[in-house]
Amino acid sequence: KCLGQLAYKKGQKLADINKRVLDEHMKLEISIDTFDPQAKAHSMRKNDLYKAQATTEDEIKALENRMQDCRRRFSPCGVRLDAAGIEWIDPEHEVQEASLNRRAEIVEYKAHLCKSPEARIQQERHDIEQARLRIADRQSPKAGGNTSPRLISG
Repeated sequence: KCLGQLAYKKGQKLADINKRVLDEHMKLEISIDTFDPQAKAHSMRKNDLYKAQATTEDEIKALENRMQDCRRRFSPCGVRLDAAGIEWIDPEHEVQEASLNRRAEIVEYKAHLCKSPEARIQQERHDIEQARLRIADRQSPKAGGNTSPRLISG
């Protein structure tokens, strides 16, 4: 799971570097057209970004190789767990699920930002009310709520 998170973060870093490369390229083009003395500085920054891009790509490849090695080494354990009838969660599926959850949260956040301020306030009030109801339900002994921690089997 940690390798998957690290690979995700490296992928985000690579996407950021790619955006910065495009930005520096545009600045370089503009400065060349206008005979700006900053053209050399933009060119140097662009070259530095290309180096960072190559390094990050190498790091991502190394992480992917480590994950493949871990999958290969874990495979016999998974077979034994299945043979013993023990339920387990495949680490690869866990990483994919975490990634999907992260993406869903980002999409939900972006959708929230696109709403009008009134709609956002209304949604926030609704979320607060729902949270209050859940807390009251957990604390209410009549409703079967329990304030002590419990084990969730599933």
